[in-house]
Amino acid sequence: MKDNPDTNTSSSGTATPIPRPRLQLDHTPGFVHEEHTDQGDIVLFRSTQPDFKLDFQADISWFTEGDPQTALSFYMEPSGSNCWQFTDPDQPCDLADHCGELERWLDDIGTVCEYLQRLHPELPVLEC
Repeated sequence: MKDNPDTNTSSSGTATPIPRPRLQLDHTPGFVHEEHTDQGDIVLFRSTQPDFKLDFQADISWFTEGDPQTALSFYMEPSGSNCWQFTDPDQPCDLADHCGELERWLDDIGTVCEYLQRLHPELPVLEC
């Protein structure tokens, strides 16, 4: 693993910068470097889609089930214990008005996953 999250080491041993991608939306906190050695991971990116109450996280994990290995992990889940409960028929339609934001958010998540795979080509992507 490299100390600088924006560089990768080429086969010649020299550091080659891999610039962070330009994303369509602002992500809070977005790119981070949070080490959680007690949990066996380093968080690289976090984002929440507030309209659909979804959280995404990308990390490097080394405490995996079964055969332990170091791998990239990309996952999305509902924020906290959130769910959608509709109390009137207009609410689903109101949520549908935010599908464009969801699409841009998901496009950014795909861009982040692609970038992190290029940044860490030596790491497989963890599969469930």
